[in-house]
Amino acid sequence: MVLQTNKGPKEFAVQELDFTNVMCDLEDNGVDVMALLDDEEKKSIKAFSTMRAILAVVVGIKDLGIAGQMFTEHLKNGGKMEDVMDAFTEVMTTAGFGEAAETEEVKK
Repeated sequence: MVLQTNKGPKEFAVQELDFTNVMCDLEDNGVDVMALLDDEEKKSIKAFSTMRAILAVVVGIKDLGIAGQMFTEHLKNGGKMEDVMDAFTEVMTTAGFGEAAETEEVKK
């Protein structure tokens, strides 16, 4: 995952987690995972808290304050929220969740 920093782009390793641990880590950080899947419930999600927690889980940071600072720096330097969501999608697919993972399972 590449985040934009004050010193230019910096690559962060994306954590390889299994599905259950991704879900638990997100829930431990205040993300209602099931609400992410429901269009009506998505409307009440706290977008920045969710993005900060996703970033923390994706790059393996325990301190949400540090993850928030990284996210702020990323946005301030031209990065987009979609960059974090793309990395999250990659983690979820690798963990065996989602349409791409299901397609891979069918191929096997």
